[in-house]
Amino acid sequence: MKDIISTAKKDVIDWEKDRKQEITQLKQMEKYRKEYLGNVSHELKTPIFNIQGYILTLLDGGIDDSNVNRMYLERAEKSINRMISIVDDLGIISSLESGEMKLETTRFNIIRLVEGVFESQEIRAKEYNV
Repeated sequence: MKDIISTAKKDVIDWEKDRKQEITQLKQMEKYRKEYLGNVSHELKTPIFNIQGYILTLLDGGIDDSNVNRMYLERAEKSINRMISIVDDLGIISSLESGEMKLETTRFNIIRLVEGVFESQEIRAKEYNV
């Protein structure tokens, strides 16, 4: 009888440990998802605000300057492409999480990436005289 009780007690303690680990893991995953959603929100806001700034500048008279209008339209296009890329990435992440897709690595031009980042921040820097 004592062995049965000891075994049952051990089983309950093991079950409790497993549930605590599972709950801790679920809390960590929830925290990760919240941070991820915040990052995605920020990543989408940046090109949206850039596009808005370009369009407002064009509407405020920049459209009449051929040097400005072409440059701002090209930058708006880049911001739109960035948003499309972010949305595509979200779809890929969803497919990876569901197991529909396997992760593949690819090479990319880091110089072009850095140039794009600098270009997207150029207007913000000018606003703050940086």
